[in-house]
Amino acid sequence: MDYRNLEITLQDAKDLNKVNLISKMDVYVVVSISGGDKKSKQKTKSPVDHDGDANPKWNFTMNFKVDESGLQANRLTLDFKLVCERALGDKDVGEVSVPIKELLDSPARAGGDGKHFVSYQVRKPNGKPKGQIAFSYQLSEKIAGAASDPYGSVAPVGKIGTEPVSSYPAGSGSAYPPPGSYPPGSGSYYSAPGSYAPPTGYPSAEGTGHYPPPAPYKAPRARTYPPPGQG
Repeated sequence: MDYRNLEITLQDAKDLNKVNLISKMDVYVVVSISGGDKKSKQKTKSPVDHDGDANPKWNFTMNFKVDESGLQANRLTLDFKLVCERALGDKDVGEVSVPIKELLDSPARAGGDGKHFVSYQVRKPNGKPKGQIAFSYQLSEKIAGAASDPYGSVAPVGKIGTEPVSSYPAGSGSAYPPPGSYPPGSGSYYSAPGSYAPPTGYPSAEGTGHYPPPAPYKAPRARTYPPPGQG
């Protein structure tokens, strides 16, 4: 799945709707992406501003992955939900919904670091406009989905995870390591099935490099005795 990286830096808000009649508002923002499939749904919460009241500031950066097909089809929306933190239950202050395709196509003023700075009107829960929110963003070029997982769901031949798999010459007829593959003095010796290896500590037959096979077994000859009364 092709995608783009979207970096959002939440700057501040101004002249928000007052939901506290006496005390100052402690406002935070929940930013999410909607309109795509389940994989496209993402959500991030900003810190709470305890000092700004109706004019909070955050300067908080968050990152999202944007599905390229949903972006080009103009199905994806960047949603800002402004909320006042309260001891007896948080209360919604307002919200903003921005089509991400609009951010992609926007000729908004770019900063020296390549970021774009924009502001949008906030709407109260009843839909009436009240206040503004400002943020900067940076949307990367399209990234191929294969780049995030070069092997897909199947490991390449010769690898399981990151560990190499040992291989042996074709036609060996055996998955075992060749005889004598362990270093001298290691205390281990292996021979392929059908061959005989000398036990550790016993010398091989001189000049042959192999331990002589055991002598074949011979059954003892049966003895015969004369019948009783003879001999």
